[in-house]
Amino acid sequence: MSEEENQKVIEGNAFATLNSFNINGLINAGKFYAMHLAKEQFGNMSEEDRAKALSEIKEQEKKAQEQQAQA
Repeated sequence: MSEEENQKVIEGNAFATLNSFNINGLINAGKFYAMHLAKEQFGNMSEEDRAKALSEIKEQEKKAQEQQAQA
């Protein structure tokens, strides 16, 4: 088979799989793809950007804990 035909078979299988997902399958697929993109983005970040992102995450976690304690 040609490369174009191979690609058609791959795409057909991908769409068939996607169409078979229920809502939980779609959510899990979205999570998996989001992690894939996040890993790529992390690889392209400078150490400074990584430190800034970590600081923001810790701040968000702290706020969430404070809100949970108030509830």
